[in-house]
Amino acid sequence: MDINIILIGTLIILIILIIVGPLVYIVNSNTGKNKKIKQQFETLISRHQLKLAEVEVLGNLIIGMDADSKILAYSYKSSLESSLKIIKLNQMKTLRLKSDYLDNQSLVYAGLEIQGTNENHAIHFYDDNDEHSQSREPLIVLQEARNWESKIRPHIKKN
Repeated sequence: MDINIILIGTLIILIILIIVGPLVYIVNSNTGKNKKIKQQFETLISRHQLKLAEVEVLGNLIIGMDADSKILAYSYKSSLESSLKIIKLNQMKTLRLKSDYLDNQSLVYAGLEIQGTNENHAIHFYDDNDEHSQSREPLIVLQEARNWESKIRPHIKKN
């Protein structure tokens, strides 16, 4: 009887490890990749003599801001160097959260539009047509875009 209980307990533990083990590995490997991308982004930013106080990796988007110097920088994992944009927020005039829906139900796009006198920026948090965005939950991404909108808005020049 005691041997049966030990065998059943061992079997249950093995099944749990078989199920949970790969999930833990996936989470840890993604965290490591994001740390590496974040470091590469910060290195890229430092080449412009900038240091961002806050940097986040949100799917394919890497975004960071330094509230003191009113600088926002963003890029995309798929083309980190070539897509790097640095925005001086005190030179921008408008900020708008843009979200598009298919049939008023399914989110197909979420992003921020920042407009200045001479430049416009569209920061894509989620685009249903982008293969890098599709792995993320659209409504969570929309909430992240709203969060960044609230962080950026106080630094946009008031006219």
